[in-house]
Amino acid sequence: MSSPPRTRPSTVALTAIAIGALVLGAVVVAIVAGVNVIKYGENFVTGLYPPAAVTEQGQAVRDLYTIVFLIAVAVFFVVEGLILWSVIRYHRKPGDDSLPPQTHGNNIAEAVWTIVPTIIVAFLFIISWQTLNVVDATSAQPQTYVRAEAGQFQWTFVYLNDHGDVLYTQYAPSGKDGGLNVPVGRTIQIQLTSHDVIHAFYVPQFLFKRDVVPGRTNKFQFNVEQAMAGQTFRGQCAELCGIKHYDMTFDVHAMSGADFDAWLAAEIAANPPAPSPGASSSPAASPSASTAP
Repeated sequence: MSSPPRTRPSTVALTAIAIGALVLGAVVVAIVAGVNVIKYGENFVTGLYPPAAVTEQGQAVRDLYTIVFLIAVAVFFVVEGLILWSVIRYHRKPGDDSLPPQTHGNNIAEAVWTIVPTIIVAFLFIISWQTLNVVDATSAQPQTYVRAEAGQFQWTFVYLNDHGDVLYTQYAPSGKDGGLNVPVGRTIQIQLTSHDVIHAFYVPQFLFKRDVVPGRTNKFQFNVEQAMAGQTFRGQCAELCGIKHYDMTFDVHAMSGADFDAWLAAEIAANPPAPSPGASSSPAASPSASTAP
């Protein structure tokens, strides 16, 4: 019975050289064709990461992602390195006509691949729990209250005072004169309600998504970074809610505290809210700096 063909020692090296030459040739062809290889490389690397966070809570999520990503990269290179080392070190050589000594069971190896993953998983559990507590933390005295009402296929943003009274309702979900306006550097509470089916409030730069469930009010809080004043971020419904789900988007405009106060005061003056039955005659609390009920 003939023995299987033997692999020459130079086969691995020749294969590596051939692959390297193909990659280098592809890069040269792309450069000659006018492709911006550096830009595409940067886009590929940044594509592995979520968008830059613009809120304090989003930054905590991004920090968690970075830790998990680095651990995953380290595990990947360790595993792939061991595989390559095993292939090169133990590939069949000329004259290897018999099986090498066989090892059945290794207490040290089994302990390592049991204990190390357990430590990694426990560490990830702890930091994930800490991040969840940061993201879901609520302040006893949020400074701005907004109720985001979702309906097929429209977002409406209702600005409230600290007693829950309506100050101003924004019906246009996007555009320069529409969308959700928020002051930077302040604690903002969003109350989510739905008029029909399940929707989801999602802003990629917030690194946060929360469902909008009919018959239930979900609340969350966030603080936009001071440096984001003047920026606009795109939001969307992230739950398939019907035939025009794709069109259920909105804008989030970050404004300085002074600009937000002036804008809201102007909108309230131009669109005075209808008095609620039995409302007291006392003046409404300031929408910019208020205390909790």
